[in-house]
Amino acid sequence: MNRVDITFKGQVVTLVFGSWVMGQLIKGGYSLASLQENMKDNPFDFFSKLAYLGAVNALPSKDLNAYDHNDFYDWLDSAGGIASDEVTRVITCFTNSLGTDVSKKKPVTSKQIKK
Repeated sequence: MNRVDITFKGQVVTLVFGSWVMGQLIKGGYSLASLQENMKDNPFDFFSKLAYLGAVNALPSKDLNAYDHNDFYDWLDSAGGIASDEVTRVITCFTNSLGTDVSKKKPVTSKQIKK
């Protein structure tokens, strides 16, 4: 899991990215195959959702009601917009959590599996 701190409502809040966040994104209609397109098509929605889920994931309870997703749209604005340093750090942390070497691994074929 990867962590990054943001300033949210005047306080430092830790965001944590990993499999729980990915599972929530997929449950929310974001497919893994089109993740980059989602980021490009509507970065305002995607980045606010990402920060919201990362903040919830940092909580031991993972309580989706602990934060209001809509507040993270305000976070985007207060951070300086989608191209700000803080948002860029969040996106970098998230993409690092996906694993950079996943695409380099060769798929296992049925011939390689011993029965």
